[in-house]
Amino acid sequence: MNEDEIRFRFLYGLYQKNNGEQTSERIDPHELTKMAGLEGIEESSLIREVTYLNKEGLIGGDFADGKILPAYVSTTNWGNETIEQIMSEMLSYLVQNDTGEVKDELEKIQGEESTSNQNLRLWEYIQREPKLKEIINEKAARLISDPGF
Repeated sequence: MNEDEIRFRFLYGLYQKNNGEQTSERIDPHELTKMAGLEGIEESSLIREVTYLNKEGLIGGDFADGKILPAYVSTTNWGNETIEQIMSEMLSYLVQNDTGEVKDELEKIQGEESTSNQNLRLWEYIQREPKLKEIINEKAARLISDPGF
């Protein structure tokens, strides 16, 4: 798994944990790696990606006492907006490239009342379609590494 996918999964895991809301609810980074399907990630990679996401303003964390990995992390408005932009672009991609095969699924996704539920259903669909994982990783890499989209 490359750094872009780790960053996206970690950030999306926080987004999902908080239902797309910026909250003060914090979570241990190690617990989040399990929730995000990153169980095998090395500690050095976790430290590097958490530090990156924090520097970009996508997550917050308690880096007190000179810790290199915070005890807890939380999402920021910017992190939520970034996830929502990634998912919006992914949904637009699916709509534009629909050959009729995914019409029912797209209608279900677009029919969700809240953005966070729409994104959750979209993420579940992406997980079932390996070719879409590559596409979302590309979109995530571009948006996460280019603050100010």
